[in-house]
Amino acid sequence: MYGALRPPRLDAQDRLLYRSSYCAGCHALRQWGGRSLSLLTTYDQTFWVLTYAGLSEGTSRCAEGGETSTVEWRPCTALPFRRVPVRTLPAEVAERMARVSTLLADAKLLDDLADDARRGRRWMKRLVRGWLSARVRRARRELGDSTLAGRLDAWPAQQARVESRGSSLEELIAPTRETLAELFAEIASLEPPLRDLGDGLGEAIYLFDALNDFERDRRRGEFNALAATGSGPCASLASKIEACFQQVDRALDRLPLEIGHRRVLDRVVLRLRHRTGRAWSELVAASRSPFDTLPARWVPQAGVCDALECCSCEGAECCAGGTEGCGGAAECCTSGESGATVCELCTCCDCCLCWDAELRRDRREKRKERRQRRAQESGESRPPYPPQ
Repeated sequence: MYGALRPPRLDAQDRLLYRSSYCAGCHALRQWGGRSLSLLTTYDQTFWVLTYAGLSEGTSRCAEGGETSTVEWRPCTALPFRRVPVRTLPAEVAERMARVSTLLADAKLLDDLADDARRGRRWMKRLVRGWLSARVRRARRELGDSTLAGRLDAWPAQQARVESRGSSLEELIAPTRETLAELFAEIASLEPPLRDLGDGLGEAIYLFDALNDFERDRRRGEFNALAATGSGPCASLASKIEACFQQVDRALDRLPLEIGHRRVLDRVVLRLRHRTGRAWSELVAASRSPFDTLPARWVPQAGVCDALECCSCEGAECCAGGTEGCGGAAECCTSGESGATVCELCTCCDCCLCWDAELRRDRREKRKERRQRRAQESGESRPPYPPQ
């Protein structure tokens, strides 16, 4: 799950808000376990900090280029000569987050050890676990007999158990979903919506990892939930993915989040949705027979999609007028019927991955580079192509 909740492109104010939350997690880890422990800072931890800060009473927006009562400028943990914005957190919250982050890192290493068993690359993971072992024991001791501590300790073993016995996709997702639900329920007293938020995020992250790592796991002979359960690109899987993102949206709606934090959280979730849709489209393209997809130059009016460029997201270069406007080159527009389930995963525009769009985009970029190179060699200045 590490790295799934990456930040999107933000404006100056929201970037300061996100950066201060990221640095808050980094400083909390350093204060609890030393400077080296700050290496465990992750984007997923920052999402947790943003949720807590958005729910905290009196949280205010970070003024553009300025300071507020909740943000301090402190020396960076990695580069002390630099000063970075750090959101102030209560001591008990910062310590609890550091303990949980340490146990999550240990669980991640255990999962990697299980995955690397056939590749003979376990020594590095064992070395890192040995370096982390004293802090892991301290985190377990300080968390005590809490439900969250028990869940984090049981997570790797439970995941390995369901993977080894040929479980269904729902059973494979359950350990991650339940762990994140328990993790977010610890933020505040608003347990039901926070638990729903963690539950939906856990399912979305697990499915994204399964989609994104499908081809790599197949080449390496490693476990993949979709391959193990035979859940290929189908309407039911698309509906499951869309349902978990809708659950996240509903949970965020039920939380009294400050408007700036809510906007940043929405953007982070939206990027995860787009990355999941992109991984879905790549899996769909890989599952097709080579004879099912014609080269772009054989498709009627395929150049229309190249010239329009009406979408800003990667791989989305088809027009929104339906498959007729693209001359049949785009099967997945929302106005068409053949790709309706795929388009549910794409919310940034009215269409998603075109037929052979990635290949045509690469060819167009190569043609553009060749023209520019020839123009430089001949000393001629040519207008940019395609026209701006």
